[in-house]
Formats: sequence, C-alpha cells, structure tokens
Amino acid sequence: MKKRFIIIPILIAVIFIVCLLFGKDIANKILLQETAITYSREEERTVTLKKGDYVLFGEYLDEPILWLVADTENGKPLLQTEHIITFKSFDASGDGEADIKKLGSSDFEKSSLKAWLNSSEKVNYIGSAPSKENVFSGKNAYSDEKGFLSEENFTEVQKNLISDQGVFILSKEQIKKLFPEELRVKTATKSAILQDESSYIFTSSRGVWYWTSTPSDTNRTSVATITSSGGFYRASAFDGVTGVCPAVYLKDGKAVSVWGNGSLDKPYAITEGAQ
Repeated sequence: MKKRFIIIPILIAVIFIVCLLFGKDIANKILLQETAITYSREEERTVTLKKGDYVLFGEYLDEPILWLVADTENGKPLLQTEHIITFKSFDASGDGEADIKKLGSSDFEKSSLKAWLNSSEKVNYIGSAPSKENVFSGKNAYSDEKGFLSEENFTEVQKNLISDQGVFILSKEQIKKLFPEELRVKTATKSAILQDESSYIFTSSRGVWYWTSTPSDTNRTSVATITSSGGFYRASAFDGVTGVCPAVYLKDGKAVSVWGNGSLDKPYAITEGAQ
C-alpha cells in the first residue's frame, strides 16, 4: 500500500485539466496556497520558550523554517518543524546486504537522511549516496545537495543553539506521546512542493506522509511513517516521495532573544543565542 489521497471529484477534474494544459510544475504553482507567514517585527526582548510556542529558526529553500516547541526536557526546548520542509529518501539503496542493497536500511543512525540533516556543506555518506540510481524511481535525489546545516540555511549563531544531539526526526513513540492523531497531520511548505520531482500533485492544505525514525517491525528496509490522516504505516527506506520534518533540542530555552509573540501568526524569530 502506498500513499492515497481522497480528493473531491471537482478538484480532481481541475487538477487533471491544469496538468494537461500546463504540466505538473505549473499545476503545482497554480494550485498551491500561500504559506508565507505574516510577521510583524516587534521590539527585541528575551523570553523563555515553552511548549506550544512557534519559532522561526533558520531557513530552507529560501523559506523561513517554522518550528513548534513540542516539549521541554530539563530546560531544553524540543522543536519540530510545523510543516514538511522537503521530500527525501530515508536511506539510499545500493550498499549492504541483499535486501538493504535493494531498498535501503531502516537504521536512522546510519541513514543517508541523518547524514544530510547534520552536515554543513558536502555530505560524507556512510554507504551509497542518495543519487538518482539509489532512490525509488530516481525522484528527489539529494546526493549533490549541501547539508541541511549549510551556511545558506543557518548562521553560526543559530547552529550553536542546537544541542549536541544534532538534527534528527522524532520516533513513532515520541510522536504518539506528544500529539493526538489529528495533530500529527503535516502539510508541506510551498518550497517543498515546488522542489518535488514526483508525479504527485500536492497542495499546501492537504496532509502528506512523512518519516519517523522508527524501523518497521516487519523487515530491515521499511520505516514507520505518519500518513496523510495522522495514522501510522510504513514506507521503503529508499522512497524519495516521503516528507521530512526535522527536530532539534536547543541547548537552553531560558534566555533567547526574539521578535514576535510566539503565536502561529507572529512566531518568535530568534535573533541571538541563549545568554
């Protein structure tokens, strides 16, 4: 079973016609809703981040990244991106024992995705790189892309705020503990949808599948995912049309200089490191 989207007949017809007339890339641009955040810069001040706050922190594909403070542990805020920011395989195929060589590994610690999330510039992959040859259908390869923590996405001050655990994705158990099913649903950013090379037509108002860091209990090549309705299923590790919602712990959330008020409409924008 793969991703399924229930769309009303009229919308299906619209999508079909737009695709025929303009192609998938143009169709996406026409059908996407704006995801830009209305942000009013306020007087800079120091705050203590708490569960439920929204934070602008770094950017990806030239779009500011919106994070939710999902929890706090020992004074360290746990942030997860509010939206899917990219579509990438969990791990590349092409290396390892027969099953893993064919479909990739479900071990997050050794995965292509973890290597990319925690690299600043050129990524040194442990096994095969996630090239077109090593991801499903050759879609959304990222072997030549700079790491997530590149200077284009995060300043040195921002990177220094991230705890030693680095960038990761939440496990199935963490997600079950932190979010009821209806709040697990994630939509993709406009930039993520425009970057996607697959034939799927995504919109910024409809839930999309995304990865957890938990291996499937059925084999070594499938990973637990969150579905478009907030339930759990699985996908092969080399599937490049599954979303990515990074998470980080900040070193300290007690003295962070920000603008904004922490709401969804006016999220905190971190201006400096914790004092």
